[in-house]
Amino acid sequence: MTKINANTLLQHSPKALAVLRIMVALLFIEHGTQKLFGFPAPLMEIPDDGLTLFVGILETFGGLLVLV
Repeated sequence: MTKINANTLLQHSPKALAVLRIMVALLFIEHGTQKLFGFPAPLMEIPDDGLTLFVGILETFGGLLVLV
């Protein structure tokens, strides 16, 4: 059985954090575009009010900023 030491974990942590950051950003962008543009098609009816529009803008552009 292979032993995992602290140096191995420290060596791979930047890659793991990059993958985590990219996945979180894509999820934010997905949910934001769902509220703004209806793509991908939502499973439930999304209320059409100002708060939903504001949250959709925050999720879309916040996700883009996290991705950058």
